[in-house]
Parts: sequence; structure tokens; C-alpha cells
Amino acid sequence: MAGAGLRPPARRRCRALPLGAFSACLAGWLGATAIVRAEPSNGPRPSAGCSRARFETGRRLVRRIEVEGLARSYILDVPRPAAKREPVPVLLDFHGLGHSAAGVWRVSEFRALAAREGFITVYLDGLPVRYPGREGRGWEIRKWQNNPDVSFVAAVLDRLGGEYCVDQGRIYATGFSLGGYFCYVLACALGHRIAAIAPVGAGELPVACTPPRPLPAIIHHGRADPVVGVAQARKMRDAWVERNGCRQHLSDGCERHEQCRSGADVWYCEDDSQHRWPKGAGERIWRFLRAHRLLSEEPAGGLP
Repeated sequence: MAGAGLRPPARRRCRALPLGAFSACLAGWLGATAIVRAEPSNGPRPSAGCSRARFETGRRLVRRIEVEGLARSYILDVPRPAAKREPVPVLLDFHGLGHSAAGVWRVSEFRALAAREGFITVYLDGLPVRYPGREGRGWEIRKWQNNPDVSFVAAVLDRLGGEYCVDQGRIYATGFSLGGYFCYVLACALGHRIAAIAPVGAGELPVACTPPRPLPAIIHHGRADPVVGVAQARKMRDAWVERNGCRQHLSDGCERHEQCRSGADVWYCEDDSQHRWPKGAGERIWRFLRAHRLLSEEPAGGLP
């Protein structure tokens, strides 16, 4: 292991040097020691599937699973660079109300990104839900405990971890509209498994919940959104910044709230659009997500 031999004798060797060389020697020793301590926290967290000899690849693999007596379905996008015996990231993508996994898959910017970056994307199908004035396939966001959609996600992650070599420290969630709301639900219910979230066109949850840890988030919203008012998105931004204890505010087209607890940055990207997925947002979302991972001392596994 790097730095394993830098024990007290190494410090004694530093003391024998002139002052300038002593400082450089000691800094090197401390740096090597810091690297050794950081490695266990930031390394991959391989799933059981990493022991498999072969993996099925495909850009549209339709899967079905029964969860709590309900038949559920989802689509896997596993490009060849993601099917290997090295832990790879997973991105969960949730459709809006009345939409479908197949519909999101057809237009997703993440298809090209997955092939280039080597990650697995999961497009999940919701169940029929009803909200004031609207109904269709979607996600339950009125509760985060005993939530059938949370159980569905947990079951899919369990199966995926056995079928593929997944880095359990790099599981991310994104979604549009109701799917974006559901990202917030997952942050509360599965915050011990989700490394970061990227809600788009979503607002405040109708139920209070608090993630189990500071959780990174990148939020996109349109100022002219007639479905979910921009004030809701701004309220969620402020709540996330406060919860994560961010101390630095920068801007480069998006607001970047950084120097947060546990490195849980919050980015907020607002434009003049209405209720739609911003063009090119996928690239920015992936750049943000891939920079975050669960630390190894944080628990991973099934539902709490």
C-alpha cells in the first residue's frame, strides 16, 4: 500500500535534513499518509455481480419484476463499455406523469453519454396514480415510508447488483416533472444507496422528509414553467443548500453552492424555458453526478 513504510523512522530521517528540505520531507510524509487514509472512503463498492464471467449487453433490454405482489417493468441500457468486471455507475431515470420508460428512452440524452462514459441506465415504469386535475402512470410522492415505488427501486437495484458489476457507491437518480419529485422521495427513503440526485422541472414535496445524510443535488427549472412554478424549485434549492450546510456561492450560468458538508454540493440551473427538459442538460447533469459518490463508511443495502 502506498505510504505503508512511512513510519516514525521516516520522520526521524526528515529531522536530519536542513529546514527547507525538512519541510518538504514532512509534507511528503503527511501527504502520503493522507492518501492512505482517503483510499478506503473513496474507492469503488463492487456488487455481487462483479464475480460473474459474462454480462448481457443491449441498448434496450426490457425487464419485468414482481414487487410486493405487483408486476413492474423497466428498461436497461447496457452499452458494451458498461459490461465489464470493474464496478460501473448506474443512473436511474424517472419519467413524468402520463409518460413511460420507453418514451424517455427514445429521447434520452443519456444514451449517447452512457456509451461514451460506460455507465448503466435504468428507465423505470410507474404505476397509475391520480393527483388533483391529472392522472396517469407516475410515482407516489405523498409518502416516502411504505412506498411501493421505493420498494420497486430497491428491488431493481438488488437485482441489477447481482446481474452486473455495479459500483454501489455511484448510484444516481434523475427525472423530469413528477419523476423529479420522486428523486426527492428517494433522497429521503434511499439516501443510504443514492449518491446524488438531478431533479428537473420539480418542486416541493407534499410531505416532509429529511435525507439521512447531506446529499448532492443538481436542480434544473424554467422561469416560465406554467405547471410547476419556479418559486417551488427555488424553495427546494434553498432547503437543500441549508440542509447541506453550503458556505460558498459561485455562478457560471448555474448557481453553484459548494464547500458543503460531506462534499454535498448543490447546483441550481434556471433558464427562460417552460415545462420541459432543457436541451443539453444531460451533459451537465452527468458531469455533476459522476463527481460524487457514497463514502465507504456509509451503509449500503436494502431498505432501512
